[in-house]
Amino acid sequence: MLVSCKKHNNDPEPPEQATHVVTGKLYGKDFTFASGKASREIIDFQEEGFEIFLSSAKADGCASPDENFHVIIRTPRKVGKFPDYYAILADPASSDYAMFTDGNVFEVTSISGNTIKGYLKVTDPERNSAIEGTFEATICN
Repeated sequence: MLVSCKKHNNDPEPPEQATHVVTGKLYGKDFTFASGKASREIIDFQEEGFEIFLSSAKADGCASPDENFHVIIRTPRKVGKFPDYYAILADPASSDYAMFTDGNVFEVTSISGNTIKGYLKVTDPERNSAIEGTFEATICN
């Protein structure tokens, strides 16, 4: 017996993911990802995870303080899609920040040596923020 699944013509196509680096608006200002770092952490329920920090400044790296980074993602320490985890968007012009979980997309696409790669899509119209794209971060510890 041979069984197969076939896409029907009226099935919607899944949305395409951006292949460019993370770009968009962060609190109304242009944001383009330039550097990233990741820390190994114990996250929810004693699970091994990463806290990933993204910056628009090229010089930010492992030695840079966390305050230099305006996008922070928390994920498990494995490859996969993680819709139930969160991102923090920090306003570069103030100490305001917002944490998001619902309706966002976080994906770790590879972990190799001291590098983690992934994709994110975060939208918050209330704070005039919408960023999407790929990132690569150095694992610092």
